[in-house]
Amino acid sequence: LYGRPLKTIKGIARLIIKLIPANHRFNVFLFNNETVPLKECYGMEPLPANASVKTAMVVELDRIEATQPGLFNDALLKLEKSFFAKSDRDKTCKKMIILFTDGKIDFNLKKVQETLKRLKLRLLVLNFSSPSSFGPNQNLREMTCQVGGRFVFVNRIGDYFKAADMFF
Repeated sequence: LYGRPLKTIKGIARLIIKLIPANHRFNVFLFNNETVPLKECYGMEPLPANASVKTAMVVELDRIEATQPGLFNDALLKLEKSFFAKSDRDKTCKKMIILFTDGKIDFNLKKVQETLKRLKLRLLVLNFSSPSSFGPNQNLREMTCQVGGRFVFVNRIGDYFKAADMFF
């Protein structure tokens, strides 16, 4: 991602973080060759959605730069062993992954399905590339549909709200 799509992602990510209710827990991860927390000192743990954590995350969003296509399966497995293992304290919590992408990620559909089902995760894919980019977008859209998630092409901030209402 470069230029305007990256700026849009940062803007929407800031908005999402600010809207997370205080009684929720969250974290933000970057993934390409490896999965790392956005704010390294916070580690891979679920974090309280208090004002200081949310402010620190919003400030940290500025360090996100364009990267190589991500390895979604590897990211899910790492998060399963860290973030989601520690967030299982309350079995009634709804868990969700919001994936910001330009459509260029690698994944194995069967492994993604198994992991999302095992962890009882909902998936919202916000795709910031052109809907006419048929190749990678079509595969990602099909994967999202197969796992019962929502796939949205985001051209403007209103597109995010259409999908987010179903999850928050």
